[in-house]
Amino acid sequence: MIRKMPGRILRGPMLNRLGSVLPQSREPVRTPVVALGGGGARGIAHLGVLEQLQQSGCQIARMVGVSIGSLVAAMCSGGQIAQAQQAARDYLFSERFRSHGHLLPGTEPAQFSPEASLLTFFDRIKRLVHNGRRLNRLMNHPSLLPENILVEAVETLVPDIDITETQIPLRVIAADLKSGRPVVLRSGSLRTAVQASASIPGVFPPVPLGDKLLCDIGGIDSLPSHAAREQADDFLIAVDVGPETAKDQDYHRAIDVLMRMEEIAEWASRQQAYATSDLVIRPHVGDCAWYDFDRFDDLVAAGREAACKALRRFAHPA
Repeated sequence: MIRKMPGRILRGPMLNRLGSVLPQSREPVRTPVVALGGGGARGIAHLGVLEQLQQSGCQIARMVGVSIGSLVAAMCSGGQIAQAQQAARDYLFSERFRSHGHLLPGTEPAQFSPEASLLTFFDRIKRLVHNGRRLNRLMNHPSLLPENILVEAVETLVPDIDITETQIPLRVIAADLKSGRPVVLRSGSLRTAVQASASIPGVFPPVPLGDKLLCDIGGIDSLPSHAAREQADDFLIAVDVGPETAKDQDYHRAIDVLMRMEEIAEWASRQQAYATSDLVIRPHVGDCAWYDFDRFDDLVAAGREAACKALRRFAHPA
């Protein structure tokens, strides 16, 4: 059993360890809890946020994640955030991950040159077949994408341990399709919990666990502030990597419409989460598509910058 790290936070001398950004006061000691929201590739920004919090001296007492937030929380639950960041980058730029690129819902197959009408004709046929296969999979299979894509990512990035063995205590949030209720996973296989939480409905198949059938709850609770707060002295830091509310783009594919509606539903749930959080960190990543993992360095930098600014605003409110 790995020893837990009892983190504490204080609006005073101890909070000044957060990069000397917070003012002196006599407010009581509070426990820092970080809630990491869902958002697909935008969740890479969580790595930058956690890096900045750690460098500022914040000793996180507990992390709670949903969807990709659970993946990042699991990766960083040993406290080695720089190593987790490098491991994620190495995997996302590896040939193993790139080999799945043609399957992502936001991608199109490579197009032929339109110079000759014959080539253009065959290009159209290719795209029709490609999209037809996706439609057939959506209608006749348990998911749009095969399970092994997510399983491979989880097995590569997440340690094969029990949730109770993480150095920083961890909670993973998912939805049970059978009961229709949210589930907070506090024990059991860490990899299974993360896979369940990150299994976007329709995109990846749900994960059976005991008498439950679990999937991503992001469309209902994309920023798990309510689940994160367990004690009265919790100081809740919510990290929101949701998309921009307004988005002008083409919606000519069914998957684009479905994902956009999920984003709109997420926006409503995030507003409620803001009200229950002591500090909200919102990286400027809303313009990044949920499947665009090529912007790794920019996303990490955005998370780092947002955390730094949020801490300073908290220290010096207008």
